[in-house]
Amino acid sequence: MRYDIPLPELLDASGNYIGALRVVSASITETLAPLSTASITLPADETIPIRYFVKMYTPNGLAGIFRSRVPEEAYQSDTCTIELEHALSEVGDYVITEDLSVNDAANVVAAQIMSYYRGSLWTLGTVQATENIKATLDNANVLNALGDLMAALPDYMMTFDFDSIPWRINIVARPTQVSAEGRLSRNVESAIIERDDTELCTRVYMDKLPNGHLDADTINTYGVVERYITGDDATTEAEALTIAQKYLDLRKNPTITITISAQDLHQITGDPLDKIQLGTMYRLSLNDDSIVYEKLVTQLEWGDVYGRPAEVTVTLADEATNLSSVMAGMQLQISKVTNATYLLSNAISGDRERLDIMSREINVQGEKERREY
Repeated sequence: MRYDIPLPELLDASGNYIGALRVVSASITETLAPLSTASITLPADETIPIRYFVKMYTPNGLAGIFRSRVPEEAYQSDTCTIELEHALSEVGDYVITEDLSVNDAANVVAAQIMSYYRGSLWTLGTVQATENIKATLDNANVLNALGDLMAALPDYMMTFDFDSIPWRINIVARPTQVSAEGRLSRNVESAIIERDDTELCTRVYMDKLPNGHLDADTINTYGVVERYITGDDATTEAEALTIAQKYLDLRKNPTITITISAQDLHQITGDPLDKIQLGTMYRLSLNDDSIVYEKLVTQLEWGDVYGRPAEVTVTLADEATNLSSVMAGMQLQISKVTNATYLLSNAISGDRERLDIMSREINVQGEKERREY
């Protein structure tokens, strides 16, 4: 198959077009949760200044605009490699200049967060989310605050419009319809299946719950795995039930991540290659399980866009909140080091403060062990 992929385009720090780049190779990792990344290799006599932008393409069209982060010039080589991160990183240059507590509809909170962005490249576009959000955003930068907002909105995802400046940030509902379905058999050589119970929870404790706790419908399958989450004094019983149920729905089964080539996924499901996009949902059954899984495309990895454009690795997973995933990983590490018990909070209330406490605890314990040694 012939691929006519446009060359990457160089933009200056203000987003103005400079020209096409003479690319040696390029790789792109598109992720459902920001930030997508890329890497580009150029002839040694051509480079990209730090904080300039590159418009990148794949056989599916525009992959996005990325900002130059780490140029690496090897004097003994005839090439120069530049690491890039999604242009959304630019909003992280601006901070929220006060202790900000929000309790409002998500679209209002999004506008409030973006009001602290004092640049000219980005603006808020369509925001379909209207759920009420309670959060504390203490002196965070705008990018982190947007990340915390999205962590509280697991049914939504960010999309971006790069048609004109300012570029637009959209918060839209994730697809709920299955694109295609199929069965993964053991003869699919590209498929890798990872199971992880780090975030597994079958019983959640929370103030205001009618019985003090809520059990998942998988508790008889996996046994009791408890977590404690917090609300605030204004949380009603109905709100506590909603929060606890959503928490359990995300964590009542071990997470399963499926990595597979786009070509194999296409053959299994019959879904056209150009329809395998971020956020697409697939229904897959595994030979080793009686459960049928509905998984989102959370990552597309193009290892060599121009050299091997048909070789695309697809990651299918349940997209749990980023901050909660980080906290769960830290929780596991802390329990190994100190045998202490920490309470995981939901992404709606106070995650950042608890994350900082966990980080400090790890550092303190590490210093203590070094002194004892």
